[in-house]
Amino acid sequence: MSGVPAPPRKPFDGYKWRWAELTPTEGFNEPAMILGGLRAMRDCQGMRKSSSEFREALKRVQEEIAPRVETPATLVRGKERNVLRNSGIYWKALNLLGPRPGVIELTDFGQRVADGAISRAEFAAVVVQSFTLPNPHLSGVDWSGWRDAHLEIRPLLLILEIILAMREAGNPGEAYLALEELVRVVIPLAGAKAELDDYVAAIEAKRRGDLDLSAWPDCVPEDNDPRMADEFLRFLSHWGYLNREKGSTRYTTTYWLSEDRLAEVREVVEARVAGSSYEDALTGLRESGRPLFVDRVRITIEVIRRPGQQAFRREVLRSFESRCVLTGETIPDVLIAAHIIPVKYGGGDDPGNGLCLRSDVHTLFDAGHIRISPERAVHLSELAGASPSYGGLAGPLALPPAVSEEVLRWRWRYN
Repeated sequence: MSGVPAPPRKPFDGYKWRWAELTPTEGFNEPAMILGGLRAMRDCQGMRKSSSEFREALKRVQEEIAPRVETPATLVRGKERNVLRNSGIYWKALNLLGPRPGVIELTDFGQRVADGAISRAEFAAVVVQSFTLPNPHLSGVDWSGWRDAHLEIRPLLLILEIILAMREAGNPGEAYLALEELVRVVIPLAGAKAELDDYVAAIEAKRRGDLDLSAWPDCVPEDNDPRMADEFLRFLSHWGYLNREKGSTRYTTTYWLSEDRLAEVREVVEARVAGSSYEDALTGLRESGRPLFVDRVRITIEVIRRPGQQAFRREVLRSFESRCVLTGETIPDVLIAAHIIPVKYGGGDDPGNGLCLRSDVHTLFDAGHIRISPERAVHLSELAGASPSYGGLAGPLALPPAVSEEVLRWRWRYN
């Protein structure tokens, strides 16, 4: 079988991909959960992790997110236990929460994400670029095997590179990765520092039935190991890079790169920056000048395909007198009816959940560069605030009565 890679060697005993916890909670990588939990921590910063104030803040997050997500996570586990006593490692793994024991303390990066200075689109792109195994943000984990093997992997970036390469090598119908392919083929090859062509050849051979995996190392020997590996694919799905299609089992669930997202995912992959620190990645991404708005196409396609979208647009534009609420633009061809609570979180098509925005402003709004507080004040990311075109946008805004503080607050806290 020419072109089929030989079985790789396991770099050390115990080699596996670890996202955060040994017993992962699937709902924690949902954007609303990451951002909602982070902002609860921001509001309670300096308090004890066991404080009643923090417990109540987490309880509110849990209650407001649970009805709107597929796999809600439990943030409060009784009077004495909350998310930071175990799953706080999710926020630590993403360089959002500092290592200080007992007390809530965000990193500088986490503070800027919580405040919206770093947009949600920038945050996702930085994580893709910088999430590294071994993970320097996780303390108390034995990474000695990785260091001894001189092994460093950026798993999220690698997954996207492989799927893009699969598309280029075949056709759009090959641009996906199943969890089984990740754990049986990709992770073993990554441990052997394989070339990109080796991943593509091995996956193609497996799909043809030509790859004998009996001699390949098992890098998911324990019950929770496949779930830990799945966290990487789920993050890419939750944050808008891949489409998840549930299979009959966890192993057969596939993660697809659709043509709708091709250009934007390629931008993120090709922006590969030097260094693995989050600050280096953020600086490099901003200096690259690449339009890293990975949610834009997904949101646009979802909105266009929704029944009643034309009626929604018509009602929102009528409510706002066909004028962009931020710029005053009145040309109908560039006006968009934007959902405040996003479609993916069950945001309805009633005018009270809509804003009339110019199309470019809509892109920035959906990417998190422009935010509107429940008090109707405009807040800009660092990037938007420095722009000559958008830095002058200000509030407070005059919104129609139908736009309630409740929908603005949900967006403000969780998106």
